[in-house]
Amino acid sequence: MPFSLAVLAAYMTGMVVAFLLFREFVFERSSTDTSEQVRNFIIVNIVGMAATWALANLLVYWALPAARVTNHVEAIGHGIAIFAPAVTSWFGHRFLTFR
Repeated sequence: MPFSLAVLAAYMTGMVVAFLLFREFVFERSSTDTSEQVRNFIIVNIVGMAATWALANLLVYWALPAARVTNHVEAIGHGIAIFAPAVTSWFGHRFLTFR
């Protein structure tokens, strides 16, 4: 699978697991309807996915080669990029998805 698609597939898999775990263990029970929670969760995560994808590609195809990193470039780029939306996603889920 091409790197760019692998990043998106990994993000979508993580979204499903994250919704279930966040709903059960991270945020207090919400009076918001489950379908609305799912919709808002997807919206917040689309923003996070776009940020992750853009940063991963920026790192892999531009920044890391410019820094002369040649080993494990895709793993390093993706590894760094998955942390990018962590804070913004938490706030999005706290104040929108599971409010």
